[in-house]
Amino acid sequence: MENLSFEPVTIFCLCCENPIKKKANFFCRKGEEFDADQCFCSHCYTRFKGDCIEFNGTYVSKKSLEKKKNDELYFEPWVECNKCKRWQHQICALYNKKRDLDCKAEYICPFCRLKEIENGMHVPLPKNTVFGAKALPKTMLSDHLEKRLFERLMQERADWNYDKGKKNPDKALAEESLSIREVFSVDKQLKVKKQFLDIIPKENYPSEFSYRSREFGSECGNPNKRCVYISYLDSVNYFTPRRMTKNQEALRTFVYHEILIGYLDFCKKRGFTTCYIWSCAPQKGQGDYILYCHPKTQKIPTDAKLREWYLSMLTKASKENIVVGLTNIYDHFFVSTGNRHSKITTARLPYFDGDYWSGTAMTQAEDIEEKCGGEYESTLNKVMKTRSLKAMGHIHPSKGNAKDILVMHRVCQPSLLPSSTCNESNVVK
Repeated sequence: MENLSFEPVTIFCLCCENPIKKKANFFCRKGEEFDADQCFCSHCYTRFKGDCIEFNGTYVSKKSLEKKKNDELYFEPWVECNKCKRWQHQICALYNKKRDLDCKAEYICPFCRLKEIENGMHVPLPKNTVFGAKALPKTMLSDHLEKRLFERLMQERADWNYDKGKKNPDKALAEESLSIREVFSVDKQLKVKKQFLDIIPKENYPSEFSYRSREFGSECGNPNKRCVYISYLDSVNYFTPRRMTKNQEALRTFVYHEILIGYLDFCKKRGFTTCYIWSCAPQKGQGDYILYCHPKTQKIPTDAKLREWYLSMLTKASKENIVVGLTNIYDHFFVSTGNRHSKITTARLPYFDGDYWSGTAMTQAEDIEEKCGGEYESTLNKVMKTRSLKAMGHIHPSKGNAKDILVMHRVCQPSLLPSSTCNESNVVK
């Protein structure tokens, strides 16, 4: 099949964290192997007027960067068989170049391997040897999710059989056919960007958070303490059978809902009190969040459809008393209820890696800084009335929180809300 090209890698700007569009110009470090995580978009390159780009307290010299266009195709490498000298694509050959750093490993193609087996030079693995998801290590989380899912599937099959009056032939509902494994769970340190800390008044806001893959434990300071953050879900629509459940719900949706509900249940039993779910649908061509590519037949949901999907799942969890409260980011953090704990301030917002709200707050803070030149108190008196300040919970604003008030006032504007709605991120208790 000659050369095969990979799907283009999605490149994100290191400064603003926005994706760099295809065929758009960007900047990366000179003389180094290309790293998709070390790029800057043209906008960030030009908006910093000096010789450096500044982000999160770090400075990168513009002289160390070179201009490129996001149109480069990467082709799959080839590997040569050491015996017959035929060439194959590395992935087709299951050859991992990264494990052969000194290039001394011998590669034998499947054709030559078959000949060795026929001649008795090589003993094949037993036919019943299958390395799949079941071969991966189990964890407490995977066991919890599998147990719940199997019980719910067995109940669904029983309900279906009772309703139809005959045995359900779907083998995909058998316990042996589905496996759940946790493949990534690491401890991380999340440093709060200096631009965000500069917005917050002189309060005890942590400069960094320790967490483990999505979960911020009791050792974290507020506002991230004992919360879970679900930002991305990804799947490929190869699930079979493609049929509806007894309640006329797609079986694929039923399974994924049960996995999520099981995860919320698992977190709740371990002492977590809040879950933040980011429910903004990806733009076309930017939906490869976790899995590298998807079938062309797979549709990308709209914002409304994705939100409906989440709310349907949370309604099920509420019936089981796993979820006991549901609101959204706007109502929870941007609407004051009159008490001192509901004051509209950046100090109450949780801080997550790459999150929309903290990024928007920093962008608005930068714009306000350029326009007012640091004169936040006088600017606050000009743009906001006493009534507006009281509505934000600031009855007697102090001298040090003018920037915080201006930023939150900006972020509350409908034009800055994702997809022109206030309800794109759920807060689950």
